[in-house]
Amino acid sequence: MLLPSTVTLSSRCKAQAQFQRQRRIVSRSRNVLPRIVAKASETLEAGVQDAATSELKDRLLKLAAVTCRGSEATTAQRDEAAHLVSQLGEIGNFDSNDLSGSWQLVMSSTFPFRSSPFFWAIGEMMGGTADFFYSAHEHQTSLFGVGIGEVIQTIDLDEEELVSDVVVKAGLGIPLVGFAPIVSGRGRVITSASLRLEDGASLTVTVKQTALNGGPEAILPALNGTTVPVATAMSALNSGAVPEVTFKTDFVDDTLRVSSLPDGSWFAYIRQ
Repeated sequence: MLLPSTVTLSSRCKAQAQFQRQRRIVSRSRNVLPRIVAKASETLEAGVQDAATSELKDRLLKLAAVTCRGSEATTAQRDEAAHLVSQLGEIGNFDSNDLSGSWQLVMSSTFPFRSSPFFWAIGEMMGGTADFFYSAHEHQTSLFGVGIGEVIQTIDLDEEELVSDVVVKAGLGIPLVGFAPIVSGRGRVITSASLRLEDGASLTVTVKQTALNGGPEAILPALNGTTVPVATAMSALNSGAVPEVTFKTDFVDDTLRVSSLPDGSWFAYIRQ
């Protein structure tokens, strides 16, 4: 039989033990709760960021669709596109491994043919007169009914290679007779270049060669398969050095890439 004092002591011990357990539970809750709140905040912030990024991408792609890759854009549309590109560039924090793959040009702030590393090297060699050359090239080719079709850029970081594949469409007609071409065709101008990945975002690119391939619809079938060692020619014209050009990645994810040249010209591509 327990004495009254013993019963009281036992009850006090049980109450104290229960109190200590409750304190430990509260203490653990206090430690866990901030982590839960922080995690929820991070998840919410990531969701908001993803939604904002998706909206920027959608707006840029809509502009690309209604402006013929930017070539028919009004001043207001060009300004809006430049603003969207700038906002995408501010997001940053991308994985350079996403660069690898085939990309189709959908919009640019300059001539589509400048997506080719051949013209990057030409621009580097010509310096301040490059813009005149680009405009003259565009004007000259348009006189012969030449247009730029699909523009594909393939990046392989493992092989350290960049390949540009540009479809060229041509149709020659007699203006006074009608617009139906008397000669038409298409060709592919495929330019390969070596690359080095710098600081996780920029590609240092050196052009190697250009090949012509038009298949059965070639404008000049006799030139099918012709390869031009442009690096050798440029080296001879540039004191023995082939120009290196930096092609900077401003934004890239699993569907869209925006890259730019040193003169500020930018190109938007979608992954194929």
